Amino acid sequence: IWQIEGHAIAVWSPAIRNRKGTHADLFRHLVEQGWTEGRINGRIASFEDEHNLDKNLRHDIDVRIDRLRCTKDRRQRLTEAVESALRIGGGTVAIESIKAPEANFEFSEGSKSNETEVGQTMVWSEEFACPEHGAFMPEMSPRVFSFNSPLGACKSCQGLGVQRRFSEELLVNRKATISEGCIIPWRQSMSPHWYRKLMEQTALHYGIPTDVPYSELDDDAQDILMNGSGSTIIHFEFTSETGSQYKYSKPWEGVYGRLQKTYTETTSERTRSRLIACMNDEPCPDCNGEKLNPAARMVTVGGKRLPEIGAASVHEALDIIRSMRGDGKSAEELDERSAFIGREILKEIEGRLDFLNDVGLDYLTLDRRANTLSG
Repeated sequence: IWQIEGHAIAVWSPAIRNRKGTHADLFRHLVEQGWTEGRINGRIASFEDEHNLDKNLRHDIDVRIDRLRCTKDRRQRLTEAVESALRIGGGTVAIESIKAPEANFEFSEGSKSNETEVGQTMVWSEEFACPEHGAFMPEMSPRVFSFNSPLGACKSCQGLGVQRRFSEELLVNRKATISEGCIIPWRQSMSPHWYRKLMEQTALHYGIPTDVPYSELDDDAQDILMNGSGSTIIHFEFTSETGSQYKYSKPWEGVYGRLQKTYTETTSERTRSRLIACMNDEPCPDCNGEKLNPAARMVTVGGKRLPEIGAASVHEALDIIRSMRGDGKSAEELDERSAFIGREILKEIEGRLDFLNDVGLDYLTLDRRANTLSG
């Protein structure tokens, strides 16, 4: 209580944060439990009144647990209020200062209560989470920092650090025209005529010539063919050899979109293998090749993130570890508590890096893939 000592405070429990719904059941449950007052979308309200919240909009609901003057003799009351707030708020509690300490109030030694302004709200969480934005991290353990574990891996690339993406260089015969079938995988498909007609009619809609080599088309034309027409509707019409007609209208999804859909939905290994031959491994756009999820890759020790240490050479990583122990400038020196906790771990890491450095492998980066090594 050293930040709010002497203040008149309100204890709030954030029961709902940025969630859609009418929340009628929550209001009824709160009233049954004796919690009748709070805030709805920032405005003071009684939960006993009828609130017709729009179910399609997102709402914030805070429950006022108690109001009291924060003094030592009210410690038990404050404790009970905080426990209730944590229970209702799923591990989160907010304390708001509503009145400054009285002029003759005697503060405890080391109190920072005078630095807290009236109207200021402080939020705490029991979890490894941001109480303001809800960003969550599980309890830190080795698995959280492993890209081989679902707890630590980037959700987009499953911890690989790369994503397979279609390459224009491998997809397109740049010397061929649209009418000649410039998309290589579609030449080998079961319906080359169908795909060629789709591209020809898309080109007709935009006035793109179909008898000019792909390499000579301007950038806008190539972008439309490869990435699609966006929300622009194109009218497609097909006539079979028997004379029957088929018409439909929809946006052109682009070569990339069509092939990605085929790759995702096909059950044919032959088709999948043919499409893989037109793909390259590119750094994952979400983790930028760092393989870990956002929470894991932003944890720092000595001012360094795990991916930064992994991207360092053996020699550079050795300097970083030694700097954490106070023998260098490549990282921040750990404080006394952190140094005590990590003493044996740092000793073990330094020993292994020292060995690699001594046998002449100091130039290798720690995150280098095994298939790029010789010998």
